[in-house]
Order: sequence, then C-alpha cells, then structure tokens
Amino acid sequence: APALPDIPGVDGLANARKRINRRMFAGRGRYLIYGKAYGVDWPIGRLSRPGDLRRLESAVAEQIRAEPDVKSCIVEASLVGVNTVEITARADIRVFGSTTIKQVVAF
Repeated sequence: APALPDIPGVDGLANARKRINRRMFAGRGRYLIYGKAYGVDWPIGRLSRPGDLRRLESAVAEQIRAEPDVKSCIVEASLVGVNTVEITARADIRVFGSTTIKQVVAF
C-alpha cells in the first residue's frame, strides 16, 4: 500500500498561534531560555506620544517574523479606549497559510 502524505493537523496551527501569542505578549526577556531579545517591551503609560502605536506594531511584527514558521506578517494596533489597545496580527505561516490573531489589551 502506498504511504499516506504527511498532512499538517489542526494542532500544528494551534501550536504556531500559541507561539505567536507568546511572542506578542511576553515582556522582553521574560523567557530567558529563548534569549534576551524574545518578547515585546510594552509601552505602558506611553501610548499618548505620536508614533507610539507604529513603534508597537513594528516591535510585535518583528517578534512574529522571528518565528521560523512565519513567512510574513502585518500588525495593526489601535486605541479602543483609555489605556486599551487592540492588536491584530495577520501572519502567513508555512504549511498552514494565513491566520489572524486579535487581542485587546488593557493596561
């Protein structure tokens, strides 16, 4: 009988999404096993200056692109309330294709 091809399972996509979420919301250096550059420095109390959201988008996208399975990523951040940011990350993950991760973060 011919061998069946390896078909990626849903658990593989869930694992990739979990790793992306961890990169998005872990404070820089929190997971020292991955290195000091792992994670994002969240600008708590500093989102009122011009360019703060763009810098946050850039930092989150940089972290997501560092995942070996991610081919490309676009991140959008918007203020949705006082000290509340909505982050939407659209990533193209090898084997699985496009996925969107959205989180609302209050701080």
